[in-house]
Amino acid sequence: MKELSMRRHRPLGFARAVVINMVPLIMIALFLGSFAQQANAWGIQFTLKNDGTGNILDTVWATNDIGQQIPNTTIHVWVYNDSQPVTVTFEAWYGQDHTSDVHSDNGLAEGNTVVNAAALQFAGGLYSEIPLDGYLAPLGPGGVTWPWFEWPTTNLFVGVNLVAYLEGGGAIYYVGETFQIVDGTSPQLPGMLFGTTDVSFNPDSGYTTANPYTGSATVFGDQNLRETPEPASLSLLILGGASLLARRWVGRPSAVRSSK
Repeated sequence: MKELSMRRHRPLGFARAVVINMVPLIMIALFLGSFAQQANAWGIQFTLKNDGTGNILDTVWATNDIGQQIPNTTIHVWVYNDSQPVTVTFEAWYGQDHTSDVHSDNGLAEGNTVVNAAALQFAGGLYSEIPLDGYLAPLGPGGVTWPWFEWPTTNLFVGVNLVAYLEGGGAIYYVGETFQIVDGTSPQLPGMLFGTTDVSFNPDSGYTTANPYTGSATVFGDQNLRETPEPASLSLLILGGASLLARRWVGRPSAVRSSK
């Protein structure tokens, strides 16, 4: 009778062992799936720092390589006059859309500064926008930083061609410094175009505006773009550790085996 009782309970014990061994594998799979989802969110970091004007409610968003706004990328952030940087992270791509252009608009009633920043390359007689993740990666963790200008008596629109900006040596500036802009440009600010109406991308000429700005522009902070790469090494480390844990767990003696 004892032998019969043990045989009757073996199927139940085997099923219990399978469930016990599968639980950690399921937990590991869920953890790795969650980690992968977080890793995919890493991409382009856009940082704004206000050092010299009132508190700003800024709106930032991203567009793709043909100038279309990428849905669900509009973010409103307060940038306080306390020199503390505020960072917004965009994914490197959204579906088929690569993040190729970032925008900033402080939207104040008395005037505002609208900034468009992209890496524009010239080839075959035309300009095109380079996906920002590919362009920023070789620049390292510091990325590229440019001056953020206070609006004058009217709205100020600024286009920053990151390629021309860096090839021209960037800008040397300090908060409170005033630059003289003539017909939309300044030799001290390579790759930057200023207008009193929208600055937009045109494949024939790069950034363009119908009304170039002439006057003074004062620096009140700066903006920065950099890539935040996916932590591939950490992913591999976690995956390797999870594999070893799974093998040890599955290979351990179960309660059924120890009862034989």
